[in-house]
Amino acid sequence: RRFLALKHAAILRYARYTKAALLIQTNFRRHRAMVDLLHQVSDIILCQAVVKRFLAFQLVKLKRATMSKTQQPETIIEENKAATAIQTCFRGYRDFVRFIMKLFSAIQIQTAVRGYQTRCYLQRLKQEEERMSLQNAAATAIQSCFRGYQDFSTLIIMQHFVCEIQARVRGHQVRCRLREFKRGKRQR
Repeated sequence: RRFLALKHAAILRYARYTKAALLIQTNFRRHRAMVDLLHQVSDIILCQAVVKRFLAFQLVKLKRATMSKTQQPETIIEENKAATAIQTCFRGYRDFVRFIMKLFSAIQIQTAVRGYQTRCYLQRLKQEEERMSLQNAAATAIQSCFRGYQDFSTLIIMQHFVCEIQARVRGHQVRCRLREFKRGKRQR
């Protein structure tokens, strides 16, 4: 029975460790995928910003080349519009990068917290396993003592009944001999 109990405890321990390992792996893979996604998105945004800037400069150059000196006030207005568009794009990019960095920080904090929670969970499982092994050892000792007591009680009771049966048989034999002895005296 002890072997079966230990085997069952080992199976439960293995199942708990497997569950904890899967939880850790899942969280790590989720974190790694999120980090990869954030890097890809920031690279895409950076490329888009570079291309938009290049296109804005090309547009400004084209406008300057096609304008005559009489159109200078309009040129300034258009350059201001272009500068405003570039600034808008840059500020949008900068805000997005800040958002991505905050998101990345939040993900790292969540990863650390989940790792801590998983370590605490594993520690609780180990403590529970130790407690269960102590309880199993105590239960085994109690059962062993109780079975020994039962066997001893059964032995004492059986010895009592054996002695009683032997006494009755001997008493019966003695009474039979006594009857025969009395019959033998009467016949003489």
